[in-house]
Amino acid sequence: MRLIKQIVAFLLLSLGVPLGLYCVVEIFDSTKSQEDRDGAAAALMIFSLPMSALGGGLLWSAVHDGKKQRQKSALEVAEKLRKTFFQILEENNNTITVLQLCKAAEIDGKQAKEYLDQKAIEFNATFEASESGGIIYKFP
Repeated sequence: MRLIKQIVAFLLLSLGVPLGLYCVVEIFDSTKSQEDRDGAAAALMIFSLPMSALGGGLLWSAVHDGKKQRQKSALEVAEKLRKTFFQILEENNNTITVLQLCKAAEIDGKQAKEYLDQKAIEFNATFEASESGGIIYKFP
């Protein structure tokens, strides 16, 4: 739907703006008769301004919809990560590693480490080194 809005907005703007410029030039052209200038003013009011306004409105709407969709997607990802985090803690007696979160949430290591560091501060977790040299986060 957003793509259709963008295409229609582009078409309306690509017709409305040049027509509007042409009409304005015709209106202020002193070599044209008054009847021609009145016709150009009518074309400006009837065709150009509504097309341009509708095209601009559709373009704004498409951009706004895109922002809303990205925000919704980010919230869904954050909720999935939160659920995965608590599920792993429940399954592993309140302990978790970066690798476990990476695998379960399908995110990269840097994101997982940052998330676990934030949650460790939030919940006053302790840290323990594993045999392989990784960090085990222990939550109360």
